[in-house]
Amino acid sequence: MVRVIAGKYKHQRLATLKGLETRPSSDRLKEALFNLLREEVEESYFLDCFSGSGSVGIEALSRGARGVTLIECAPRAVQVIQRNLRSLSPAPFDRVALMTQPTRASLRIIQRWKLKFDIVFIDPPYNAVQHYPRTLEQIHRCQILAPQACVILEHSKRLTLSPRYHDLRQVREIRHGDSQLSLYRGP
Repeated sequence: MVRVIAGKYKHQRLATLKGLETRPSSDRLKEALFNLLREEVEESYFLDCFSGSGSVGIEALSRGARGVTLIECAPRAVQVIQRNLRSLSPAPFDRVALMTQPTRASLRIIQRWKLKFDIVFIDPPYNAVQHYPRTLEQIHRCQILAPQACVILEHSKRLTLSPRYHDLRQVREIRHGDSQLSLYRGP
């Protein structure tokens, strides 16, 4: 079990999947992530790609995000996200969307809906390193970032990412154990 660290749903316990299908962000890494973002989360539109249990997106909701979109296509993980959302009181269903298609397909749908995000969090399984550049490329192609948006990638500290992806420039890295957060900003 992980928990919501701060905000409206503080201390709420969240279910996670057993096994190696997903790797939930630790409470300490989530805390580092949201300390990095500070006040940017409040009133933001937040996109959580490869959501797993939904804990990062739920943390953004708890901290005042205007809207959160969760992308997760693994059926068992989708069930856990739905369970976690139902456990929140009051339920945030008017501020959250759960997309159950693969990330690339979900991003094309978001593009058709003309949605723009202030914050994007990308956290595929660490061994699926191909998803990092592919997802960043798809985000660029779909033009879903608001002006001054930030994109955060959680990855293994052993993975070296490019310092630039199109208009995105890496501005910060935070290491925590085997994990690393890489923060990119747009123009």
